[in-house]
Amino acid sequence: MNKLVPAMLLAAVLPVAALAASQGEAKKNPADSFMANFDLNKDGKVSAEEFKKVQIDALERQVEMLKHQIDQQFQQMDKDHNGSLDKAEVDAFIKAMQERMQQMQQMHGGGQSGKGE
Repeated sequence: MNKLVPAMLLAAVLPVAALAASQGEAKKNPADSFMANFDLNKDGKVSAEEFKKVQIDALERQVEMLKHQIDQQFQQMDKDHNGSLDKAEVDAFIKAMQERMQQMQQMHGGGQSGKGE
């Protein structure tokens, strides 16, 4: 379990570090960027509460983005726009995804034609 803690911490900090980098803070020392993002009350220290708040806020933003993507995917699958998916709509979606995967494999030199496998 103790080996999971560093991995979980890294997974939690990376999205915030990426956000800082995307906001032009990449030129700063990484510790300075970390403090700028996590030291919410600017007292020169990051408390457990500040750390949790920043992480939870970042995760909540990710959840909202995922909810939007899930809604879009459902709308694309729900061809008759009745608010539910029937087997034909699911079949059509799966077929379209399989075709897309085959196209991507062909574009990226997968060597598989998708025929005769």
